[in-house]
Amino acid sequence: MGRPYALDVITVEEVMTRNVITVPSDMPIAALEIMFEEYGHMGYPIVEKDRLVGIVTLSDVQKVPSEKRGETRVIEIASKNLIVAYPDETMREALDKMYKHNVGRLPVVERNNPQRIVGIISKKDILRAFEIATGRIIE
Repeated sequence: MGRPYALDVITVEEVMTRNVITVPSDMPIAALEIMFEEYGHMGYPIVEKDRLVGIVTLSDVQKVPSEKRGETRVIEIASKNLIVAYPDETMREALDKMYKHNVGRLPVVERNNPQRIVGIISKKDILRAFEIATGRIIE
């Protein structure tokens, strides 16, 4: 077997952000716009009754005319066909999913309960994984 790819030695659970900011499905888009400005994230998981039901991104919001943003709810514009990661997957597997589906973040869910969100993986987490992995491979 050849040399391991750096992200093969790091699991999603090791680098995922556990403190996930989520939004309710009935939140008006106008309120979500404030969150984009306040927190600087480019997307948020949508949770309804402790269940992951979608993800909404800044580009989803930008497609809605500004005069409609006060009355339109996030669930109406959200992606509901979710691409997710599992805590026990390698970061390479997660990165492959992000690349294949052209997404910048992946909700991390329990493998035995895929509607229960336990974290999120973003580009920042991938960079952290590379830093950790590089240290492990060199040692």
